[in-house]
Amino acid sequence: KDWDDHMFVCNPVTSKINHDFITFTGSTPKANEKPDFLTSDDLWFHPVDLQLGPDSALYIADFYNRIIGHYEVPLDHPGRDRKSGRIWRVLKKGCTGKLAECDLGKAKPGELVEALGSKNITQRGLALESLLARPEIDFRGREFFRPEYESFLKFVAPEDLVCGKGENSLQQATWYWFATRGNISVPIEFSFRQPNALSRIHSAKSLAEQALFVKGIVVQCSLDVDPRVAAGGLEMSGLVKEPLLTPAQMIDLRDKIKPDDSRLKHCWLLAMREMLLRLDDWHLMPPVAFRKDVEEDLIKVACAISKPEAADWLISRVSRQNGTYLKSLASVDAMLIHIARYLPAERQGELVDLVQKHFGEDIDTQLDLFNAIAAGSATLRSRLSNETKERALSEATTESRAPSKSLRAWAEVLVQRLTDALDAKTDSDWSQLASTNPQSASPWFRQMRKCEDGTERPFLCSLPPGGEKLTGTIQSKVFDLPNTFFFWIAGHRGLPGGPAHEKNFVQLVDEATGAVVAKAFPPCHDTAVSVTWELSETESKRGHLELVDGDSGTAYAWLAVGGFSPQVVDVPDLNGLPNDKRIRAAAELARIWETHEDASATIKKYSSPAFPDLAKRLNALPHREAYAADTRVALARLCMMSLFMPQEVPELARDPDLAATVFKVLEDNNEHSNLAAAFKTLPSRPQIKLASALATSLDSAKLLLKFAAPTVLADPLVSGKLNALDDPEITKQLKAATASLPPQNEALNKLIAQRLKSFDPAKANPSRGQDSFMR
Repeated sequence: KDWDDHMFVCNPVTSKINHDFITFTGSTPKANEKPDFLTSDDLWFHPVDLQLGPDSALYIADFYNRIIGHYEVPLDHPGRDRKSGRIWRVLKKGCTGKLAECDLGKAKPGELVEALGSKNITQRGLALESLLARPEIDFRGREFFRPEYESFLKFVAPEDLVCGKGENSLQQATWYWFATRGNISVPIEFSFRQPNALSRIHSAKSLAEQALFVKGIVVQCSLDVDPRVAAGGLEMSGLVKEPLLTPAQMIDLRDKIKPDDSRLKHCWLLAMREMLLRLDDWHLMPPVAFRKDVEEDLIKVACAISKPEAADWLISRVSRQNGTYLKSLASVDAMLIHIARYLPAERQGELVDLVQKHFGEDIDTQLDLFNAIAAGSATLRSRLSNETKERALSEATTESRAPSKSLRAWAEVLVQRLTDALDAKTDSDWSQLASTNPQSASPWFRQMRKCEDGTERPFLCSLPPGGEKLTGTIQSKVFDLPNTFFFWIAGHRGLPGGPAHEKNFVQLVDEATGAVVAKAFPPCHDTAVSVTWELSETESKRGHLELVDGDSGTAYAWLAVGGFSPQVVDVPDLNGLPNDKRIRAAAELARIWETHEDASATIKKYSSPAFPDLAKRLNALPHREAYAADTRVALARLCMMSLFMPQEVPELARDPDLAATVFKVLEDNNEHSNLAAAFKTLPSRPQIKLASALATSLDSAKLLLKFAAPTVLADPLVSGKLNALDDPEITKQLKAATASLPPQNEALNKLIAQRLKSFDPAKANPSRGQDSFMR
């Protein structure tokens, strides 16, 4: 009994039998890791399967095969070992029986019936199969009900089952499978009147296996007090062609589900979706207010129903709630997108009015909701266009795809409020300290940088466009010191290979004494690494941060710090960089309705932005390459509205190493001087990325052939896309430009040979090599 609800798992890689203890929250199981059941230092021990024997011993199949990657190695490979294997038998004193005594081949039917209630699941299964295999028993007749089968008889008499005369719950549960497999009908009314849940569960599952989804079974299961039975009933309800429970019953059932019973909740979500898909009258849905988690689930289900009725029901829910409640819903964006997608176009004004009513003072929330509704509206317009088969870019089509008047009017209000908000001055958590060099401008600005964990975060950085020789110090506001303070840091402390200086650093200063509590130096790397300060034992209570760049060198002379946790200070918008989120929203607003495609979808037409003043202002922003990746892309798309450039070019702004170049290229004049400069100054890899983007359209491909070096054009990624354009002139120019180049492999071999020839072991510097490796 002490091993009940424990699970063993074979792990052939680590030569172990792993062990978990299973606990239940309602119907939801959870595996709680326990110490391994069995470990071995024998490298030949590879457990691949285990079974519980009818003797209650644990049998482990230990099969050695040195080939583990089954897909990489042919099945007939001689290295596959098909002979080396062992079977281990694990016993528990006082519990494990003798295997020879478990043979049921000669057991009488009554003994087999008794074995249906064995505590050993393997023994129960063998007893069931043995009973079914007996040719002398006709399960559909009554002639086998003789005295010697008395034990068996009590289990086929429904009245005895109801009276609870069964040997045990395991025996009753197994009997349902015997009745199912033996074609013995059991009245449904007896199936769910058992006092133990195990019998009800197996009754439902055995009937479901025969696809006997009788309404009474499904309803009784779904409403069962035991969550495991209810989960089975809800799973079956999705397979029934008609709604069996009313919406009110379903919502009442959801209200009783425990918050942590994720399996039962998931079964309910699927069953509710199937019910709503078949529901003809959505007015049957109760109009009353629900508990917040129930409301969230109902919204989630309604958003999975692609019908106008679902959108109508959702907007009726929105109209009954206040702004505070709606803002607290995690699914509010998805709900508004769904409403805008399926609500009739003539009713879109209702949705706009509701949002403005509830969130009129919150511009950032309004921007989020506007984008959600605009996205849904765009899908609706696209769907309507597809349904009417109007593919030509005509007056009628353009009008049908245009946003509603209410949405456009809302956009105009948002643009004005957004412009006012961008002009407003905001207080910063940081202040500039006097520089040791009065002639030096402040080097500090906000920049997005890559971190060691693969993410990109906003940093305070002293690497401004224009050089690294600028120096300066900024100081944060005073804050209460947390027990643990975490942040990311990047930057350098002098030239690689040289001595590391201490001119660039971040430090925590005690506000009362001025003493330095903690200090960190940059890692001599462009990618940020994490730093954790343990402050629980310090006597300091309050302090501030100081970011110091004291290196006036022209290279490897900068510092970047960000990602503070807890966020006692923010990463401010310095040098006039406005709120990143609002800039992205403004860029999307400025161009949201002005992009169209012709019928062939091969030429993309860009007209002037919907709000030209806003677009002009955004295009004049300094340091656009310093914004977050999505914002950079939005600004780049706005930049290229009057150019015949493929969409792949602004997408390159997502790469922080290419962002500045992308903005210059998109602002090029007719001479394309910035594009020409990019193919002369960028490193090889960024050049190939830019070339690959330009190689996707005819117009930009011609520019690429004009400015890119032959080695860039010969790259397989670039040349493959150019050839895919299937333009004879471009193919001809590409061949001519790359004709004199050696094959790719030959050129690489030649480069390797040159490097090897120039290598002098006598001049090797192990410490410098170690430093390079660590980076």
